[in-house]
Amino acid sequence: MFKNYLLLTFRTLSRQKVSSFIAIAGLALGITSVLLLFAFIDYHRHFDEFIPEDSQIKRLVCRTTDVYGRELVGGLRSVNYYVSEVIRENVPGIGESVRLAVNEGVRIRDGEDIFFEMAYCVDPGFFNLIPFEVVAGSRDLFFSEPDSIVLEETLAEKYFPGGNALGKMVNLIDGQGNPFRVTGIVRVPSNSHLYNARSQVFVPLDFFRNIINKSSDIGFDSPDSPVKLSLYFKPVAGFSESILQKEINGIVNQIPVNENITSMELSFEDFKDIHLYSRENSGDVLNPLYMILFLGLLTSLLLIISIINTVSILTAQSLARTREVGIRLVMGSRRMDLAVQFFSESFILTLFSLIVSLVLLELLLPSFSNLVSVDLAVSYTPAFFLFCLLLVLIVGAAAGAYPVLFLSSLDPVESLKGKKLLKLGKSKKILLVSQFLFASIVLLWSLVFNNEIRRIQNLDPGFDSENLISIFPGWDLDMEPVEKLEGLKGDLKRIPGVEEVSYTGYAPFTGGMGDVNLFTDEEGVSHYEIVTFIDPDYLKAIGVETLEGDSQREGAVIMKSANEYRKLKPGDLIELDSVNYRVSAVIEDYFIDGPYGDMPKFHVISKNGPFYFQLIKLSHNVDIGEIRQVWREYFPDRIFEYHYMDESIEAGIVLPVVRTLERVMNLTVAITLFLSALGLFGLILQTLKQKTKEIGIRKVLGAGFWTVITQVLREILILIASGVSIGIVLGMVSINPLVGSLGYPFPVHNLFLLSLLSALLIVMAGMLFIGTIVFKAAGANPAEALRYE
Repeated sequence: MFKNYLLLTFRTLSRQKVSSFIAIAGLALGITSVLLLFAFIDYHRHFDEFIPEDSQIKRLVCRTTDVYGRELVGGLRSVNYYVSEVIRENVPGIGESVRLAVNEGVRIRDGEDIFFEMAYCVDPGFFNLIPFEVVAGSRDLFFSEPDSIVLEETLAEKYFPGGNALGKMVNLIDGQGNPFRVTGIVRVPSNSHLYNARSQVFVPLDFFRNIINKSSDIGFDSPDSPVKLSLYFKPVAGFSESILQKEINGIVNQIPVNENITSMELSFEDFKDIHLYSRENSGDVLNPLYMILFLGLLTSLLLIISIINTVSILTAQSLARTREVGIRLVMGSRRMDLAVQFFSESFILTLFSLIVSLVLLELLLPSFSNLVSVDLAVSYTPAFFLFCLLLVLIVGAAAGAYPVLFLSSLDPVESLKGKKLLKLGKSKKILLVSQFLFASIVLLWSLVFNNEIRRIQNLDPGFDSENLISIFPGWDLDMEPVEKLEGLKGDLKRIPGVEEVSYTGYAPFTGGMGDVNLFTDEEGVSHYEIVTFIDPDYLKAIGVETLEGDSQREGAVIMKSANEYRKLKPGDLIELDSVNYRVSAVIEDYFIDGPYGDMPKFHVISKNGPFYFQLIKLSHNVDIGEIRQVWREYFPDRIFEYHYMDESIEAGIVLPVVRTLERVMNLTVAITLFLSALGLFGLILQTLKQKTKEIGIRKVLGAGFWTVITQVLREILILIASGVSIGIVLGMVSINPLVGSLGYPFPVHNLFLLSLLSALLIVMAGMLFIGTIVFKAAGANPAEALRYE
């Protein structure tokens, strides 16, 4: 039986080669997009699989609310050392546990060079609970010696290329001056939430404690310590999660919290759920689930459009088979047999499309991996093939449902007369409208995404970033004597081409530290303000305009936007974070964290900080080596890490994930328009075949060329316009929530104009494409058309 269905399908495909090719190509693209999404989901689904299934490892999650009403959920940086000790000692349900703190700026000396490395500061038993693959050394002896260190595999190769790093010495500048011995090398899987693109060095937690206790007035063990760490643990055997949560809830009130914290909630999450389902990044655009849902939305649209194309073509092909159906019904065929045959043809057509899709999958997977910045691979497992089979069944049923219902319901007499043909008009209208509806939605989304990203990229940051470099030395500059900082500034300014040198606690588009101030205006509106420290030359170095006062005199400098509700003038006394200052100047607004982040509203001019960055303004390109040489004379044991501000702005103004979404959106538009063109081509081709005799008769009766064109195009143009109109309305309604979910809290710009442009492009493209086919049919010899019929 299957052999007969297969032969009938081949005969149908061979009789209508062009439309069959279009159907297969369209379905293949839709199915390929689904398979690429499957590979993307499969990659994220297999995160942290190096942990045994029965491990039961949990991670503590801390949710706090501060006095400003902001919620913070911490996972990798959840609680401080004091809280972790309270929990470990007072919660009976917690068994084996380890802590991990992140130090992103540990310095390693390699000969004359100094490097910043990502340090994971961990308890001695960390590798027993978190079983990373051991490349060299013994897991139980990793931190058995004083001043031990464990390297991630790629870091070991960096410092000891081609050789075994085990037993070698590494000089950590932040330590006590003693070199650290490499006692182990591990491999951190790239599909783990603990993996970082910067290779990790693992050091004892006491190493971090010593650094903090030396550099901060607040001890590492203090309840007020700002250093946050994560706590991983195994519940004691036999403890249920509900009982464990009750125990944790019972000690929350015993934990002293900072005066700025109004509430604290502690919970836990499974180790393997952290990557996709952690509450730490819920609702965040950086959450992998967000990208999966976004890609799923675009993939669904592509698949729907490809199915619509196939339905259009199968429906059009069925017009030529009504007499075949009538003859078979007269000869005694059952309607169920007809339905099975036509469904089989749809499934076989979908199966052919799947075979093409598997080839396309292998060809497109590397490019798609680059597009989404993930190293994807397809595992041809039974689960994959089962998914493919399920996909064939769903797509085949969806694509063949309407043609099957139509053909199997034909009346034998009417089908032999051909009268039923006219009743297909409504279905073709619905399919054509649906196709252009979805195409217009995707095009509008793409235009808006591109417009918003270009607009953000072209925003004036409000300061002069040209030839401005920022230097991050990796420690608080204000720890050094003011005389030393002034001496460095003076020597740097002697270098030809160096215009200004300044210090700041917060470098634009780079980051830093600032104090928080909450101000309530006369109308009862609360304003969240950030206060950062600058030296007298900072505003001059970045070229920010002073509106009132003297921006080099010590005191508080206020941004214009903050002064709209503060209503201050130079000389007024203000209180910022419990300290009184005199207002020295009012300055123009400028962006610090991009157009969507909180920016310091106040700058406090001071010669002794706290400072974290040095800014240098150049009049032209200067040899950075000269600046580095002067710098090293003052700080020989410090890293000279610099960035051009223009590069920081370009990298920080648009999130990388948003750029990825933009590229994916543009690719989706291209495929959508291609699919729409394929479906439209097949539909119009079948329609013109039916109208060949009509066109010939009209021309014989004296109808002109343009009259014929108008008659054929008018109805199609109305359908396209209807689909585009509905699609544009739906696109306009959905675009604001879509863009807002990316973390950009501003309205979409030029939406009406972009909607008109989208509609115009779709209609023009559709009419141009149809016109080329219709013009050829309208210009044909009527004698040929009539002879053909």
